[in-house]
Amino acid sequence: MHPNVERLESFLDAYAARDVPGLRDCLADDAVWHVGGTHRLSGDYQGIFAILEYFEQVGEETGGTLQLEHLELSPTTREAPPSFVSSASAGTTNST
Repeated sequence: MHPNVERLESFLDAYAARDVPGLRDCLADDAVWHVGGTHRLSGDYQGIFAILEYFEQVGEETGGTLQLEHLELSPTTREAPPSFVSSASAGTTNST
């Protein structure tokens, strides 16, 4: 198995386990996480700290329901990032 595929699988396993140190170990210092769309969380998150903050914020807003499903990876080039499908439920707040 190509090392990039192994790293991606490690990242997804760490994410599913909510293993923040494991996530940190999978990301390069200059990593960029792109979130498509036109919502308030859309954009590029540059660097490990920003990426981890993004996932923390999404986790808080979705009650930890965000799931990542790997679609595609070109393991031999940095120019072709992995593709994901994500799904989550909006968080709810009950007040009495």
